[in-house]
Amino acid sequence: MPRLIATGWQPDHAWVQANSWSRDSLVKCIGACTPLGKTEVKRLVRRVAAREVVDFEILDMARAQQAIHALESMGARIEVV
Repeated sequence: MPRLIATGWQPDHAWVQANSWSRDSLVKCIGACTPLGKTEVKRLVRRVAAREVVDFEILDMARAQQAIHALESMGARIEVV
């Protein structure tokens, strides 16, 4: 199964402010593209809010596009492996 990795954060490349995405919105868009349970997704979103390196399985690229867009808008460098 493919993995989405936010390898780092570049605040100068973000086009939205750090708090522009609500945690509920991030839970929905990340939760829609991963097989993780809701509790794990909430933990993952907390790590995203803290600008930590995150790594999670995705179901497929089509479902992951919204999550990729959200993370990149916050300044994340994304890799899919």
